[in-house]
Amino acid sequence: MRNAYFRFLNIVRALDEPIIGAGEEARLKLLETICIDFELNDKTYTVNELLAMKVLGSQATIHKRLHKLIEDGLLELIVQEDCRVKKVLPTAKANKLFNRLNKLMLKSAEN
Repeated sequence: MRNAYFRFLNIVRALDEPIIGAGEEARLKLLETICIDFELNDKTYTVNELLAMKVLGSQATIHKRLHKLIEDGLLELIVQEDCRVKKVLPTAKANKLFNRLNKLMLKSAEN
């Protein structure tokens, strides 16, 4: 039996359009980090918590990626009582993207 994950990656690679944007795997990793913890652990991040994650890049790089994801409609910022604190939440558009990938993964596992 062939590896289902590799079949899934092959299907994703064959999509007409890139998942999030050509050459933007790092942005996808940031989005996945936020969405995984939100979905599986009921955890939301603040902008400052994300900026502190050195594995995602420098603060300036993470900030730039966050703003691009917000601009693309995949994330939203929610201002807290203390206006200096902003929570980062996935949008319905991000949920739709991951639901689409989930369907592709399940399809690849069936074969």
